[in-house]
Amino acid sequence: MDHVWAALLCAALAGGASWFVPRLVAAVPEPVPEPQTDEAQLEAEADVASNPGEPGGDPTKLGSASQPSGNSRGFAGHPAKPPPRPAAPADPPKPLYLDLAARPDLAPWSALAGALAGVLFGAVLGFDWALLFLVPFVPLGVALGYIDWHTRLLPTWLIAPAYPALVVLVLLAGVLSGDWSDVRRAAFGWLVIGGFYLVQWLISPRIMGYGDVRLAGLLGIMLGYLGWSEIVVGLFAPILGQGLPQLLVTIVRRRRPVARPFGPAMLVASALVVAIGPPLGQWYAGRIGL
Repeated sequence: MDHVWAALLCAALAGGASWFVPRLVAAVPEPVPEPQTDEAQLEAEADVASNPGEPGGDPTKLGSASQPSGNSRGFAGHPAKPPPRPAAPADPPKPLYLDLAARPDLAPWSALAGALAGVLFGAVLGFDWALLFLVPFVPLGVALGYIDWHTRLLPTWLIAPAYPALVVLVLLAGVLSGDWSDVRRAAFGWLVIGGFYLVQWLISPRIMGYGDVRLAGLLGIMLGYLGWSEIVVGLFAPILGQGLPQLLVTIVRRRRPVARPFGPAMLVASALVVAIGPPLGQWYAGRIGL
């Protein structure tokens, strides 16, 4: 019965806090655009410099600016330059955070997502001290998943302050429970899961952004506090949750799947790990005879 009351209480707290996700999204500052070199302008200048016979070329490199016609050969017997390739389609502009926050259905859907996460945590854990940091993280996780899905960005403005807050709450949970092994395991979870995603980012920065690495550290702390099974399952669950659907799309439809942001898969998979981590750990321990 305690788990039922814990599920109802967590659903009310997490769902109520998640109702204010639009305000949280609206408060995120827009990223400062990085200065970029106009590659098209540089290529045009290089073309002019290398083709002095064309209009706009450098007349000092050739006595006559005329180009003989009727021949596909260029000056000095060199082949004529092929026509330029069409430019790759530009990525659509990032929607403004204020526009994302202004969607009228965002608040109720965020509250529903938060309530579902709260029900899951309360029903599985009961009145456990881990709820001290799991429930407050729910609205932040909903906001991060929503932003990443629409912008492919995980704002540092949201993640960076979550680290000291999470550390304080984890330490408080350790003090109240009196079990400091959970706190030590939380630090180990941060090292393992955060380090695992850091290595992936170093290998393939185009596939995974550094915001995913920051988020992985937060998830590693929380899953590490819960147990060893949560660390192991949480290490690979997001990758399977993201990769298997794309593999099925490739096999069934025989086309390349659309690239999706990784943050939502990490958040959803980590929430499910809270429920499936211990049973999977017990099953695996039984298989290897532990």
